[in-house]
Amino acid sequence: MATLFNKIFSGSSSSSNTDLGSMESLCTAINNLCSDKKENVGERAAEIVRQNKDLFEKKPSDIEAFLLNCSPNVGSAAMVAAIKGMFDASSSKNSESGQDRAVELLNHYVDENNFVGEHLKMVPEIIFPLLQNIGTYCLEKKNKPEIGQRIITKALGSMFPRGCPGPKVLTSAHSVLFACALKTKDYTTVEPFIDVQIDEIANEKCVQEERDEPSSLLRLGRLKKSPLVTPASSYLNPKFVLDYLFNGACVLIELKRFEDALFLLETLSAIPTFTSYDQHTDAYKKFVLISLLLNGRVIENTDKLSGTRNIKMKSADYKALTEIKFSRSANTHSKVEELVQNAKDKLRRDGNLELAKLLVIEMKKRLSFH
Repeated sequence: MATLFNKIFSGSSSSSNTDLGSMESLCTAINNLCSDKKENVGERAAEIVRQNKDLFEKKPSDIEAFLLNCSPNVGSAAMVAAIKGMFDASSSKNSESGQDRAVELLNHYVDENNFVGEHLKMVPEIIFPLLQNIGTYCLEKKNKPEIGQRIITKALGSMFPRGCPGPKVLTSAHSVLFACALKTKDYTTVEPFIDVQIDEIANEKCVQEERDEPSSLLRLGRLKKSPLVTPASSYLNPKFVLDYLFNGACVLIELKRFEDALFLLETLSAIPTFTSYDQHTDAYKKFVLISLLLNGRVIENTDKLSGTRNIKMKSADYKALTEIKFSRSANTHSKVEELVQNAKDKLRRDGNLELAKLLVIEMKKRLSFH
């Protein structure tokens, strides 16, 4: 084995087998786990990867040989760490060819179902940022969102099979997956990954738990009026939580799942922030339109929350809509139609014109039903 590796890996030597200072010894250590009990393999491999992940960024030229010789049955975590090392090293050098190769390799392995999903979940600080970065790269730099969508869908599907018992987990990869779908307009593929009730936030910062009750929990269940999301910030950049809620709601709107979309938008608006993110303002505007569409009036539960006043100031063009209350005698549908017509350009810039047109149609339907 040492002779084979000496031929494949540049700079390796048989004297390094006693430590993990080379790609050769790391690969050997991972593959040797095949003889261990199956239930311990994933955890032990994850620990080895964490102790040696810097090796992949130091020796990116050896990564493809490592991937060729590493067994995915025990080395899935190590293989995604290697691909992440290649992508990150290429990004730091602004090497698009290196980034493209990392995307190609990850696409190959997930497409062939080579990785063990349960093992990938044991390195959340590696797999989810990798998926998020590669998805963003495909979406924004390569203008190939379909590739990012396919990679993330396959990877998440292996870790969180739909229909199987287990907690619903929010990761940084989800928001990018939904963003890709909004570009490809392939909504049905990602629909199974939009969970209205989230049980856990992925611990992507490797924070050590010190309490019995996991502080990573973010409950978005319908019984929770004011979800507490503060603990999540120690596990995941809050931006990805906001992106999940907003992009997920946008996909649900396209799928005509308006009640679920309304819930996600209301949840986003209820998250207290010291600064108003763009998602807060954009979410509030869609919330107004969908609330009117479903209820004939805007039902708000966020008036007393910090930041709400600022959001409403940025949404002044929607103020007249928030004052609408459907009434057959008051000819509400005509008033809504007039407001939509007068604000047509603004609604188009906000990406809400089609939703507003649907609102007008719904108001007319309400007139015939009452």
